[in-house]
Amino acid sequence: MDWAMLGAIGELLGAAGVIFSLLYLARQIKESTRGEQRTRYEASLQGATRWSESLAVEHDIASIVFRGIADRNSLTPEEKFRFNCSLLMLFRAYESVSQYSDEGGVHEWGKEAFFISIGDFVGLPGVQDYWRDRRHWFAPHVRAEIDRMIAESSPRMLDSYSESRPPVEASTGS
Repeated sequence: MDWAMLGAIGELLGAAGVIFSLLYLARQIKESTRGEQRTRYEASLQGATRWSESLAVEHDIASIVFRGIADRNSLTPEEKFRFNCSLLMLFRAYESVSQYSDEGGVHEWGKEAFFISIGDFVGLPGVQDYWRDRRHWFAPHVRAEIDRMIAESSPRMLDSYSESRPPVEASTGS
């Protein structure tokens, strides 16, 4: 073996090393991107979770939202402002999940679960009233999605809180 042959083998090993380094780098970038997408999605869900928690913990905001979803015009100006701020938080979380989903950062089941709950919610009269007033604040694709959901919705969610519902029978487990 002469020096030229050893040089060629060295160049070949160097090229293989570069190729393996590039493949490793590509894998690391892909994993990093997945991690960033997961973090962004979780942050969006935290927004929706904080919104739900505020309703569960703060009686005054829960009362405002409950009355507002049935009839937004029944609220005082201050209550309407709080109601609008509350819905803005929820719709911004929806907008984020929608955007991350379009970018491939949300699994289909995560998007579907979030969108189903929003789909039920937008059927409520007060939410639809809010949306008519504030839809221009959101991205065009979000406006189209929410408009479609409203067209397909019904206000059945309010019925689940009615006092006249028959009691749910406990299962016997047999």
